[in-house]
Amino acid sequence: FDFKVNKKGLNNQEFEKLSISLGQVFSNENNKDIPSESSLNQKMSDVVGKINYNFSEIGSIGYKLALDNNFNDLNYNEISAGLNFGVVEFNLDYLEQQNHVGDDHYVNTGIDLNINDQNKWSFSTKKNFKTSSTEIYNASYQYQIDCLTAGLVYRREFYNDDDLEPNDSLMFSVTFIPFGTVNSPTKK
Repeated sequence: FDFKVNKKGLNNQEFEKLSISLGQVFSNENNKDIPSESSLNQKMSDVVGKINYNFSEIGSIGYKLALDNNFNDLNYNEISAGLNFGVVEFNLDYLEQQNHVGDDHYVNTGIDLNINDQNKWSFSTKKNFKTSSTEIYNASYQYQIDCLTAGLVYRREFYNDDDLEPNDSLMFSVTFIPFGTVNSPTKK
């Protein structure tokens, strides 16, 4: 099932205001050859869905789900939101997985500062609710022109184990569009 509503924006260009998708797979028998993580190996798969709502030309919110075929267990639950003010962009993602889908429960947040068309600073972090700890900090700078993107990324990964120290890394990346990306060895 798919449903979409389009709307005209400020400069009379059409954009997607709302989209809703739901689906479920039915089979005559169980199929042991398909991995159980997707639930497609069962006669009735999970009910999966996605909702996206653009509440303005600068902001959106999305929701993805996987509801068990017994309609009692929510196996996958993801909420994402973004605001784009041109110079500054914010994003927030919340994810919860359980049962056969996985065992994660965390939030990602980030902010991008677009200095001009070629220069961008970014910062993001990830908080794990299962361990009540911050897992990652990312800070990066990116320079982009027509066929070249160059960037510098600092990443700090934290660990739950008290015996392990946080891991810091620094990486330089160059992308030649449309050929590919070259990354420097990670400096730890």
